[in-house]
Formats: sequence, C-alpha cells, structure tokens
Amino acid sequence: MPMLFVLVVLWAGINLSIEVIMKLSKDAITMLKYWEGLPGGRPALLKYNDSAGIPTIGFGHVIKPNEEYTSITDGTAEAILLKDLSPTERMVNTKVTVHMNQNEYDALVIFAFNTDCIGATMLELLNKEDYKGCAEEFKRWNKITVNGKKVVCQGLNNRRTAEYRLFTLGEYNVPL
Repeated sequence: MPMLFVLVVLWAGINLSIEVIMKLSKDAITMLKYWEGLPGGRPALLKYNDSAGIPTIGFGHVIKPNEEYTSITDGTAEAILLKDLSPTERMVNTKVTVHMNQNEYDALVIFAFNTDCIGATMLELLNKEDYKGCAEEFKRWNKITVNGKKVVCQGLNNRRTAEYRLFTLGEYNVPL
C-alpha cells in the first residue's frame, strides 16, 4: 500500500500523533492515464488543444505560458504526470481529515486531478465520515458548459461512474 507514515511529536504536553501521507497506487495511475491520455492509456506526444481550446500534452498536462512543449517522449510524459500529481495528492492528504482506504484515496485524487478541486459538499460529507454521501457526489460532476448552459457530457459521465465504482467497490477497471 503506497503510504508514508510521519511521526509527529509535540513537546508541549507530549502529544504523539501519526500522520498518514498517502500516495496514488500504480493501479490508480494506470486508470488516470486511461482517462487523461489517448485511447489505450497512451500519452499525447504532440501538443493539442483540448475540448476547451487549452494547449495540452502528455496525460492531460495543461501547457503553461512559460513551457515550450510541442512534442515529448513517453518518458517525459510520465515524468510530467508524476510532477503534476504531486499537488493533487498533497491537496487530498491535507484536506481530508478522516481515514480512507487506498481505493477511496485513489478515486478522490483521480477526480481532483481532473477538476482541480475536491467538491465542497464531497469534502464536507467525507470529513463527516459519510462515505456513501461522498461517493454519490462523484455523479454530480458530469457536466460541461455549452453555449452558457450546463449539459451532461457522456465522457465525464463514464469517468465519474468509474471513479464512483473505484471509491465504493475498489474496482480499478478501465476499458483498454
């Protein structure tokens, strides 16, 4: 199980606590590559504009103004993905205050990587140990804005269903 344990000792009152810092599992990285990459979970080795017109490369990496990527290798795509994952893992580890199983953590990181946040209601329910309510929130994040209106996107619907099933059932299945 990819976790890092950090022992924290507070001298005043000798309060011992153990902080669990979780990391995304290999199975979850495979799943993330499927959703963020090209068919078969392969990286986009050439720069392209995503559905919102944003310059992107690799596994969903948004090209920043100071980056000059036009083409990359598989190895570079992998390195960029791991670097991009770090702030998302840190966000989940910091904001979630209750115990999570590896599959729950993995689902939340995959979701947050895509949305760049943890939904406020989702987080509130999870931190109240309402795991079922939290899981149901995945299904609400399946819309895109088209001509100023929110419409269901089948691709997001499929992704959220997979994240929900990972969170609730521990299924790391991707249709490769």
